[in-house]
Amino acid sequence: MGLNLTLAKLPDDELHGQGNHTASNVSDGPGMNTTVNNEFDTIVLPGLYLVIFVASILLNGLAVWIFFHIRNKTSFIFYLKNIVVADLIMTLTFPFRIVHDAGFGPWYFKFILCRYTSVLFYANMYTSIMFLGLISIDRYLKVVKPFGDSRMYSITFTKVLSICVWVLMAVLSLPNIILTNGQPTRENIHDCIQLKSPLGVKWHKAIVYVNSCLFVAVLVILIGCYIAIS
Repeated sequence: MGLNLTLAKLPDDELHGQGNHTASNVSDGPGMNTTVNNEFDTIVLPGLYLVIFVASILLNGLAVWIFFHIRNKTSFIFYLKNIVVADLIMTLTFPFRIVHDAGFGPWYFKFILCRYTSVLFYANMYTSIMFLGLISIDRYLKVVKPFGDSRMYSITFTKVLSICVWVLMAVLSLPNIILTNGQPTRENIHDCIQLKSPLGVKWHKAIVYVNSCLFVAVLVILIGCYIAIS
């Protein structure tokens, strides 16, 4: 009631001017937020990815040069070599993300990210995680149980186990590539899930669950092994 009386006393032009000013402020707010978000996505993130990419190439390149000049005398060294390879492959996916986020690629470029680059990135990330778990188990066995089964400490066993890790991650990841077979359009290109077949969506959800369990399992193994060692 009081608000209505107050508005009634204002001149028409002042009332309309105030209304337009308020509407302008309301409309400017989301617009400014959108602009800030766009600048963050297209400038800040690509710049950050570029810094990470350059640093990773230099450091992983140095690690490759060092480790591959060392003979495979221990399981620890061999597992580290596998981690370096996985990290290097993961690093090579960054240029695709930079091109996409900076807006340099065509509108359908994200299809490449969804089908190949993202799958390759996460497959190698979890490959590295698995090898970290194997390193912790190797340290535990050699420190706490140094007189165990000698076959488990051999380089041959380490190589076979490493091959199994790579094959397992390939088997888990390959269907995500094959089943991302939808026709990209301007409407669905922004959501990778929409580019998957119905079976692909189910497989993706299953892999997310498997990878989450894998991460937790490796974390528990790391903590348990290093507590036992200490």
